[in-house]
Amino acid sequence: MRASSIVVALSAIGLTSAHTVFDRLFVDGQDQGPGTCIRIQPGWNQRNSPIGPSAKEMACGRDGEKAVERVCPIKAGAKVTFQWDTAASKEKGKLHLADSHNGPCSVMMKKVSSMSDPPSGDGWFRVFYEGFNTGTNQWCTQRMMQDGFLSVTVPGDIEGGYYYLRPELLALHAAADGDPQFYVGCAQIFVDGSGTAKPKTVAIPSDDYAKPGSPAMNFNYHYPKGRESTYPNYGPPTYQPTGQASGSSSLKQTEGLRPSDCVLQTGNWCGKEVDKYSDQDGCWKSAKQCWGIADGCWTGSSVMNTDCNIFKNKCENIQKQCGSGSYNGPPDHGKILDPPPMTANLPPSLTDGGVISGGSNSGGSSPSPSPSPSAVANADSGSSPSPSPSPSPSPSPSPANNADSGSGYGSSPSTEEKPKTMPKVKVAEGGDDKQGEVTNSSNGGSPAPGSGADTPAVAQSPSPSPTPTPTPTDCPTVVTQTVTATATVTVPAQKGGYRRH
Repeated sequence: MRASSIVVALSAIGLTSAHTVFDRLFVDGQDQGPGTCIRIQPGWNQRNSPIGPSAKEMACGRDGEKAVERVCPIKAGAKVTFQWDTAASKEKGKLHLADSHNGPCSVMMKKVSSMSDPPSGDGWFRVFYEGFNTGTNQWCTQRMMQDGFLSVTVPGDIEGGYYYLRPELLALHAAADGDPQFYVGCAQIFVDGSGTAKPKTVAIPSDDYAKPGSPAMNFNYHYPKGRESTYPNYGPPTYQPTGQASGSSSLKQTEGLRPSDCVLQTGNWCGKEVDKYSDQDGCWKSAKQCWGIADGCWTGSSVMNTDCNIFKNKCENIQKQCGSGSYNGPPDHGKILDPPPMTANLPPSLTDGGVISGGSNSGGSSPSPSPSPSAVANADSGSSPSPSPSPSPSPSPSPANNADSGSGYGSSPSTEEKPKTMPKVKVAEGGDDKQGEVTNSSNGGSPAPGSGADTPAVAQSPSPSPTPTPTPTDCPTVVTQTVTATATVTVPAQKGGYRRH
């Protein structure tokens, strides 16, 4: 059987549309822009593919070792909201993660001296974790499937400076078959704070964080029913801040600032103003300069290519001036062309100094937070709303479902029924990820999901085949449907390899 026919068959099922990626950050309700400050891979081919616990990409995701141009300033104690998206979630009614992909959520931070410091390795500490919440009878991932938002609070007592801010989702639907699927990403931030706290850290990737084959990585929540509350948490304990430090950091941000001559920012790309002109030669020179800048947007903005049309319109207006004999320009010289920030009803923070509802990994009691109204990022006024009131912890302890004993690394049940594993799909290993993955064959050079507009034919991430990809409704069902077709097939590996979904 030909390998290409199997790749097409799998792509037609639309496996990767069930996956998700962190692609937008909000700070105290204010949208930072599509992909801004986030280390995110251009194109959807692999950016939303799952990652194994021992892969180097476990630290900051695909292309996570590469620094981006922008660094977002954040005050210590601020609420941060992560938006997660799938290739299909821009469509009305679509989930931001397949409803079969249930599991814990975690948020980690790492202090660095510069954005050139590698994210992999030691230095990571946990600021939020939730597994299965017995109070709501939900996995943490189920909280954010509908709108894609997850909100937490940055500790108020940590040192000021540069940090990697790393949200993480863990899908356990195939964990019993040895395939825990991590979705991670990193934002580059500068924390403005005068705290002195230095939380205990752990290395990512490492067995101390997520050990392949451990009970938490091989957990079967499908069988027997109702065993979700026995999930053994993984990783370090959640850091418990001692309070909010007053004042600002003595350090000042110097990296990742917006250039003063930037008139359009989209993602981590900035379009700079072109030279002024007053004659025909100068006009055409500026028009050429403008199109050269615009080309960088199409190939470098990585997330919302439709915003590049704004700069394209600027270049077209300059050309019109040159053609009409009007050589005084450019039009609207120096005018900021940024699109309005996204308006969203954001959920309240799930943390208040590290305190969360049931299923915590804080090593102590876990009171349930009181409800608070959603914050609204107001795009019309351009102002940042006040963050939601922080919930006050209740003195009553949380349900003893799966909070660890204080060591921070969880413990497995003393007795456990033999897991009922799902059918396995055999594919060839290859690339950087030894577990392999199946990638979406849709064209990575197409507009960003949900953009609603066509972009110039500039390839960003070429992919094997332009086959359409319908969205699956249940991942385990997909595995059952494809097992016989792929049992003896050798699939040629691409960069990053292939993986069962």
